[in-house]
Amino acid sequence: MPRDNVEIVQGFFEARNRGDLGCLDYIEADAEFDLSESRSPYHGIYRGHEQIRKHWETLREAWAEAEMHPEEPVAVGDHVVVTVRVSARGRSSGVQLQGFGANVYTLRDGKIVRFKLFQTRAEALKAVGLAD
Repeated sequence: MPRDNVEIVQGFFEARNRGDLGCLDYIEADAEFDLSESRSPYHGIYRGHEQIRKHWETLREAWAEAEMHPEEPVAVGDHVVVTVRVSARGRSSGVQLQGFGANVYTLRDGKIVRFKLFQTRAEALKAVGLAD
């Protein structure tokens, strides 16, 4: 029995927060992670497991601790909209960071095939047709 899309996204977050590269098991091999709207130095579009993994390794080098806390997931067809609270601590600086954003995950056959980062929940909901 296929898992619910929200459960798949939640499982992805749990594995990702553990630093477990098994989180790639939740992602289709040719998936696209679109962080082009990010205001961080880590913006860009990452395609496939190799690019996504390298991006995460870059983040792990910079951040001693980094956790993403998904909140208020909403399933809309093949999409899951999630508000995300990020907390991190710089590896060399020790600086604490708190941030918020919203993600849209698109799933097919039980795997994440696309991820897009938005600055606000309203933008993410609009992208899936739930807001004007």
